[in-house]
Amino acid sequence: MGDGENDVEIEPIDYLIGVLERGKGKEKFYPFVAHSFEEEGRMWKEFLQWIAKKDDFILYHWHNYESTHFKKLAMRHGCSPGLWVKIESSLLDLLPIARRSIMFPTYGYSLKKVAPYCGFKWRQKDVSATESIAMYIAYTQTKDSSILDKILKYNEDDVIATRAVKDWMSSIKKK
Repeated sequence: MGDGENDVEIEPIDYLIGVLERGKGKEKFYPFVAHSFEEEGRMWKEFLQWIAKKDDFILYHWHNYESTHFKKLAMRHGCSPGLWVKIESSLLDLLPIARRSIMFPTYGYSLKKVAPYCGFKWRQKDVSATESIAMYIAYTQTKDSSILDKILKYNEDDVIATRAVKDWMSSIKKK
């Protein structure tokens, strides 16, 4: 506990929304990025403009981060009520489904534990969620595109890992 004089309150920022779009046998990764702390609202608006053009979609995710942070972004930066209903109703958290129905032979249910069992391998061994936050702070200070590239590669792997687990879970047949 500090004395309050040197305590720093860091306002959380959502700096990246990564989406993997699948259709007609193809996949495409769409990163929506805030290139500075001040650009969070712009990033959110870009995502909203993109998603508003989609008709029928499901936003698969692993754990409650996306639903919690999408709500915070909508409260901070706005979202039309109709679009919010469309987004909120399309969010599908795969983790509770997995916990209720599958005993993975892993130590825990984190995406980093489950996805490799489902056949997925991350391309970067040295990046974690916490590391990507530190890298983002460094990127905002330096604008070094190689740092941003590493963050985007990590996020792309996370969304592809989620897809790999979803596909694996969908492939299980009832007997």
